[in-house]
Amino acid sequence: MADLYQHLPLSNPHSIRVLKLHPSYDEDSPIVVDLVEVTTRSKPKYYALSYTWGGQQLSCPIRCGSKILLTTPNCLAALRQLRNENSVEVYWIDSICIDQTSLSERSEQVALMGEIYRDAYMVIAWLGKGDPATEGAIECLKSLVDTSNMNPLDDDAYERALHEKVEDLIKGDQADQQALSEEESTGRKGRISPLFKRAWFSRLWTVQEVALADMHNVQVVCGKNTIRWITLLGATQYLLRNGYDLGNYRKVISLQKDLSIYIRQHLHPDFRMKLEQRPRYNMHTPSVSHILALTRDKSATEPRDMVFGLLGIFTALGIESFVPDYTKSVEEIYRQAAIMAILHDKSLDILFEAASDNRRADLNSWVPDWSDAGYSGKDMRAAMINKHFCACGPTNPRYHFSTAQNYLHLRGKLLDTVTYRAETMNMKCINEVDTILRIFRGGTQGPSGEDRASLRDDRASLRDDRANLRKVMRELHGAFQVMRAWTNVSTWYAGYPAPGETPKTALRRTLLYDDPETNGEARLNAAFESWYQVMTTSDAGLDHLAWGGQRTTTSKVMDPEEERSMRIMGKIKMGLYFHGAMIFSNRKCLFTTEEGYLGTGPDLIQHGDRIAVFAGLCMPFVVRPVGNGRFRLVTHAYVHGIMYGQAWEGDADGARLDEIVLV
Repeated sequence: MADLYQHLPLSNPHSIRVLKLHPSYDEDSPIVVDLVEVTTRSKPKYYALSYTWGGQQLSCPIRCGSKILLTTPNCLAALRQLRNENSVEVYWIDSICIDQTSLSERSEQVALMGEIYRDAYMVIAWLGKGDPATEGAIECLKSLVDTSNMNPLDDDAYERALHEKVEDLIKGDQADQQALSEEESTGRKGRISPLFKRAWFSRLWTVQEVALADMHNVQVVCGKNTIRWITLLGATQYLLRNGYDLGNYRKVISLQKDLSIYIRQHLHPDFRMKLEQRPRYNMHTPSVSHILALTRDKSATEPRDMVFGLLGIFTALGIESFVPDYTKSVEEIYRQAAIMAILHDKSLDILFEAASDNRRADLNSWVPDWSDAGYSGKDMRAAMINKHFCACGPTNPRYHFSTAQNYLHLRGKLLDTVTYRAETMNMKCINEVDTILRIFRGGTQGPSGEDRASLRDDRASLRDDRANLRKVMRELHGAFQVMRAWTNVSTWYAGYPAPGETPKTALRRTLLYDDPETNGEARLNAAFESWYQVMTTSDAGLDHLAWGGQRTTTSKVMDPEEERSMRIMGKIKMGLYFHGAMIFSNRKCLFTTEEGYLGTGPDLIQHGDRIAVFAGLCMPFVVRPVGNGRFRLVTHAYVHGIMYGQAWEGDADGARLDEIVLV
């Protein structure tokens, strides 16, 4: 066997290697390449490959000159598909063109990757080997923007034709779903979804690789199928505008599109002027913290890459960042990213990203763990930034870093101490709850016509999935019991420290995150009164509500306590509040403070934690004393009575602030 190829050191900081891929008529013949050093300043012509490692090892041999070079299985598949039959073509592929054994070279080349993808003749987004489902999705998207039979000057006809195509696609999806078994249809979102389930759409590096390139110079390849990136973006926009449900994949594609537009409007003033004339597309450059948060649910095998994979985007947006260095620890890189966000944004909003379920133990408490998913999307533990809260009053952020930049010194106020933390609301099946409540309400309120048929379908579906039904019922009963316990906690207090409030009204607003749109809604107020009456009723009273007297269980899938909860939810008109409170309070705990305040927050809060408000931050935080007057940041929280600047009354200029040091 030939010797393994050894990369020669690059001669200058602007050098890269490009790969010359030799042609072959035989798709199965060995891959033969040459590696050549060039400088980015010479503007070489090459294709840049965007693909995923996906945890794969360098295990597949290819021939490089007289030596053997190892690459990943996915990269090998791409080379076989992309190889020309007649001529040599030039590519830049990270796993081959970068010496993966050299940390210093990896650091230097990663710093150039923004430039590499920006200046490529074309970027090839390789999704992997093809399959019928993905090929069908690509053909659907291409057909949506096929304008060959349309008059581009007739806008109305053009839009009607597009709308009809989307309607046909929706009808086709519905027919497909009906033809599939329940197990086959689980998790499917129609003919388009197989495309967005490809790993390429979930990886962090691919965000930068496509966003930095010109949209018109990106080709998406899956097996033997191709689609232009600009076509894919346009087709998904047509789908969304015409009511097609892309499910979770809307977020996937919107991120890529938005970053491309941010960069293009920053680099091209003419493009920015055009956007300003179209308010729907007028997009201001996002903050560093916002970009880091947007990409947090992406994945990367190397945790440092959760930051390094965005440095090219920051540079393209004119944001001063730092040089990637794989010799530094993950903790140091994440701290650098947090400091960059604070200094560039002139904001402390990055602290709202610090709380997460599986943080690295050695991270500074104020530094987010970018390799942990955090609270995003529909997770109601996420902070309500730029909404209606203003716990900081009229103040601006006040902070400085310690000399070693490992401590963050904030100005704020330590207001209170947590004295009790109740059980956590933990509904994993929250998406099925609405269906269950509809069934129980429908059984007692007598829906008619189409609603009755829909209920029959829901009941039949649940009967066919007894295991899931049992799981959802158990969780609903658990939520019912947790809310009874929380309500009991609120009755411990005769009064409430906030003016004009009672413990009862404080509880009502706390469990709904004090949503201003629902505070004065009569229907919700009536539902709360019914809910509160049930929550404060004795066990004997609950039996009476459920069965009208003596307990007589009939369910074959629920124990008596669970059946009682379900019966009450079906009979009493409290479902509107109960459902809302479950959504807003899910995966949170209720806590009380020394001063008698009620609050909710992620399941990280402990007895003895302190409540703090910081200048420039719209929500309170929970911090934990660690000695020497220092604290660990635990999480943001909702504390009813201090959410609108009450802590700053009489101190509008923030003159009487504490210095709070976060470690």
